[in-house]
Amino acid sequence: MSDGISDHGISNYKIASVGEVLYDNHIHLSEVPEPELEEWTEQDWFPKPGESIMTESPPEVEEYIEDVLPGGRSPNQALAAAHAGSNTFFHGKSSREPELEHENLDYDIDVVPNAESDVYIFVSDDGEKRITCHKEQELADADYAERLLEDGSFDQTDYLMVSNGENQNFLHSLFEGLEGTDTEVVFDPAPVEGSGDFLDYECVSYVTPNENEYVQIADETEGSDSTVLKTSADGVDVDGEYFVESPDVEPVDTTGAGDVFNGYLTASLSEGCGLGKAVKRATYAASLSVTREGAQRSIPSFDQVNDYIEGESGKNMELTRTS
Repeated sequence: MSDGISDHGISNYKIASVGEVLYDNHIHLSEVPEPELEEWTEQDWFPKPGESIMTESPPEVEEYIEDVLPGGRSPNQALAAAHAGSNTFFHGKSSREPELEHENLDYDIDVVPNAESDVYIFVSDDGEKRITCHKEQELADADYAERLLEDGSFDQTDYLMVSNGENQNFLHSLFEGLEGTDTEVVFDPAPVEGSGDFLDYECVSYVTPNENEYVQIADETEGSDSTVLKTSADGVDVDGEYFVESPDVEPVDTTGAGDVFNGYLTASLSEGCGLGKAVKRATYAASLSVTREGAQRSIPSFDQVNDYIEGESGKNMELTRTS
């Protein structure tokens, strides 16, 4: 077990995230010969633009991998909340010693050797990403969820960030254990397959699909009490009631945008910001992140986001009511 636990104690955090640390293999599609790229588009492991999928077998793309960096939605979101200025705790599992460092982030991670979990991130010239996830085995399972709940890990947690990339049994056990508590879940439904099953849990307060994911869970969101924040390059639709515009940027890599959005959103809500202000701040943080490569390394600091909002583009933030 590895930990970076301060004197706060594991359960005394208003914001937490839980899940697996994965490892991001970055591939620029411009470096792949066109004939081979055409073959990839016919493979089940190669997602559509903006899509995230799970695959049983790792794609054979080793020669095009440019770098490998620690990632995973849950740790990325924890780091984003920490960058946003909130003391945050990450509960997780990893196949390697973790590399999560930030003054506002503490963690408790079980290391399970020889259980590789990899993400393949395919980035096009316009910054659009496609994500394929392959796990040798599920590290975060139902037993792990039950252990965290029994230990009182979330007793003081106001907001818990979770993604659908985790084991389904783990998520069901976790959400069942949180029913009737004061903890609000900020749920990222990526990869989208099966995510609709979790929208009926009362603990799921916020759901953050992108446009592609929303199309696939739209029916489930209609019967849910969750607030749905549909993200796109243009901005964020907040529960069909109003729209927050994104600033114009030249995207380099959109890989970490959703994680940055969730982290900054959660940090802002925890500070007592109203939903509209929290979404605006998260939208600007996510927009700033896409101007840089990578996921964790693209997360902007609290001061960078504030300076961005206060600058000329920030003055033009639009909030348009849609109903």
